[in-house]
Amino acid sequence: MIVPALDKELGMSVYATDSAGIGGTIRKSAEDFLVEEILVDRSVARIENTNRKPALGASSSKQACLLCVLVKRNWDTFSAIKNIAKQLGIDQKRICIAGIKDAKAVTSQHITIQDVTVEDLKKIRDKDIEVCPIGYFRNDLSQFYLLGNQFTITVTDISSQNQQ
Repeated sequence: MIVPALDKELGMSVYATDSAGIGGTIRKSAEDFLVEEILVDRSVARIENTNRKPALGASSSKQACLLCVLVKRNWDTFSAIKNIAKQLGIDQKRICIAGIKDAKAVTSQHITIQDVTVEDLKKIRDKDIEVCPIGYFRNDLSQFYLLGNQFTITVTDISSQNQQ
């Protein structure tokens, strides 16, 4: 099978199959492309569980870093952080991440926010952004804590002729 030029530019020089593929469309909607972040301790930032409660040990007093799960829909990571910081009335440098996530997707990732309380998070009002506190963490997040991501990708508009 011939590898298209774009795929070669992205570093794919061979395919693992001779099949022409199934065709179809990916990312027709944000819900067709789900990304959940995994940290080195194997904790997964789950997209579901929107009624999360703070983990044991999460208090209402300000401590160094509030660890949260950020779930966003159709937001790039940096714009979402800027929006959250604005709503909290803090400098966006106080929000730290382990990695960036896709914009045209529904994604979940861990973030830390310096010197805020669980109560402060109630100021965040955006239908496509949810910040769920987990507890307090001793350090800011960084790439050091990122193990990887798990993806759930839905392919739509597959024609019956491609399903042979």
